Amino acid sequence: MRQSQLAAYAGVAQSTVSAWLRGRSVPQPGQCARIARVLHLPLEEVLAAAGHPVSGPGETPPPIPQHVLPVLPLLEQLEADEMGVVAETARALLELREARARYEAKQPPAPQPPPAAEPAAPQPGRHRRRQ
Repeated sequence: MRQSQLAAYAGVAQSTVSAWLRGRSVPQPGQCARIARVLHLPLEEVLAAAGHPVSGPGETPPPIPQHVLPVLPLLEQLEADEMGVVAETARALLELREARARYEAKQPPAPQPPPAAEPAAPQPGRHRRRQ
């Protein structure tokens, strides 16, 4: 495969692929995923070759957060560039959440309504007579 072909599949310039092959830079993990897919190689092998951390035999990979488990099957169907969009969106949402928390921390607490009055309990010895 030519550098230009790999560049097209990876979504980068040919000069970027050349820099990877000359050891001047390394592909990002998302680019590694595309390279692995195009070259029919295991992703872990491509990540390791690029110098990215990979769980080795006998090592436990980091746990997947519980809130991610329901969407994991959908995420696994995404192409690398689509995964990049999801990651960017998640980062933007996290920044918005953090900004909101900072804003709310600066606001005075909202006034609390007065406690509701409880109905008076019947007094012992005084019963209403039925008619």
